[in-house]
Amino acid sequence: MAYGDQLTNMLQPFWALPLLGITGLKAKEILPYTLVLMLVGAVIFMVGLMFF
Repeated sequence: MAYGDQLTNMLQPFWALPLLGITGLKAKEILPYTLVLMLVGAVIFMVGLMFF
C-alpha cells in the first residue's frame, strides 16, 4: 500500500509547492513533466517487482 502511495505522490510532489511559489508557475504547468517522471518510475517499479 505504501508503494502505491509513493508512486502517485510523484504526480504532484510535495517538494514542488515551494518551487511553484519561487518560480511563479502554476501546478498545471509542471504536471506534464511530473506525469512523465511518474510513468518512468512506475515502469522501473514494476520491473523491480517482477525480478525481485
